[in-house]
Amino acid sequence: MRTATRKMNSIDFQSIVATWRNFHAVSGIGHIKNEIDYDRMVDLGDCLVESGAAKDGGDLEELFLLVCDLIGQYDERHYPTQLTKHKHLPLMEAAP
Repeated sequence: MRTATRKMNSIDFQSIVATWRNFHAVSGIGHIKNEIDYDRMVDLGDCLVESGAAKDGGDLEELFLLVCDLIGQYDERHYPTQLTKHKHLPLMEAAP
């Protein structure tokens, strides 16, 4: 079991706190609480793609993937589909 002390030794927590405050204020990245936050994340994702920075190996590929994960989680919570409700069911092939 990992202890809090061990975690603190491998992570510069104070730097993360200071950096996060600035990054969050500029980017708006964080938990998507409402449609305004959602739209901001979609706009950011679009900007990352359009800039070319989101491509495989791009400078901001990891940021793009994080934004996509946040959007996907919001979608699953607020717009569930049969697929997300029944993930254990196998996908049916489309009829020809």
